[in-house]
Amino acid sequence: MLKFINAINKLANTESGRIIKLLGNHEIGSIINSDWYSNYVFPQDVSLINYYKDESRKETFNVGKEGFHLLFEDGCGLLIKINNTIFVHGQLPNSPITIKDIIIDNNFINNPNNKLIEEQEWTNILDKYKDDNSMLWKREWSNDQIINNRLDNYKREKNLLDEKIIYPNDKQNEFCRFTILERIKEFMKLSDIIEVQDLRVIVGHCPQSYSTIFEQNNSTFNKKDESYNDYSSKKYDQSSIYTGLPKFNDQDKIFGITMQCPKKNNDNYVFHVDIGSSRIFDQNYVNIRNRDSENQILFSKTPQVLKIDSNDKIFIIKSKMRNTRIHLPRPNYENMIITNNLTDLNLSSSDGYYDN
Repeated sequence: MLKFINAINKLANTESGRIIKLLGNHEIGSIINSDWYSNYVFPQDVSLINYYKDESRKETFNVGKEGFHLLFEDGCGLLIKINNTIFVHGQLPNSPITIKDIIIDNNFINNPNNKLIEEQEWTNILDKYKDDNSMLWKREWSNDQIINNRLDNYKREKNLLDEKIIYPNDKQNEFCRFTILERIKEFMKLSDIIEVQDLRVIVGHCPQSYSTIFEQNNSTFNKKDESYNDYSSKKYDQSSIYTGLPKFNDQDKIFGITMQCPKKNNDNYVFHVDIGSSRIFDQNYVNIRNRDSENQILFSKTPQVLKIDSNDKIFIIKSKMRNTRIHLPRPNYENMIITNNLTDLNLSSSDGYYDN
């Protein structure tokens, strides 16, 4: 995958484009050997002596090894800010860390001359991000399963359990104002919360498809761009946001990429782009019996991208279900459809309504 990404990046450079890789918990988990290393490796790979070029799986991504060089080839950020948008794997780091601190570490790991530097100096940098409380690991901003507990977490963190303190009933607004917006302000070293209004943060780390699979509330763009005529995908613009429970019979109200903390013009302070499209996150196929259940379990995980154009307009582009089944094949699922004679889901017999 790294060779593939690096090759595409070199092609993109010829067209004034670029791919910027971001470090996440899986990358740190592979670089720094630790007690939780095995959580990020397939069991059958742990004991491989020759995983890649005579190195074991446990050593391949260690500092100075082949996988390590592939990861940092052409750059790899801990956190990246492009114009008014911040990209980070988990969420912004805890106080008192600021963007100045991240820039210093980013400059170190992206200096080509540092690739051969002593392992201990790399370890000193990366060790700061291996803790499960770091910005590569924390989940409070994007874990849909604890949305109703966020205010309580905030109060515990700020040591504000005094019963005399009265909080609004709207936990999300409270969470956005005092946890997310205040942290953006502190992180960017801004003097006033008003200055945060032009910024947004894009995070991953927590599959938002769970909101649909487990029938939970969330928010997403739901207005299709009818002028976007593409056989394999469909495009949603920011003109309309749906908030509520998923609706399995309506693909426009199935959660993949989601958002929270709204601001003017249906922009948001936080967008969540991890949709769990990998087949390793698949739920049990036996629960799929019709298009509604396929929407719930699989369309919520269909590959998609968050697009921010040159005018700062935001879109979600989703692969259609038919296209996903063809290009992200699941042989067990396709065989189950044939075996159980689920004609409504048979691609060879599906009518035009299938991807509406």
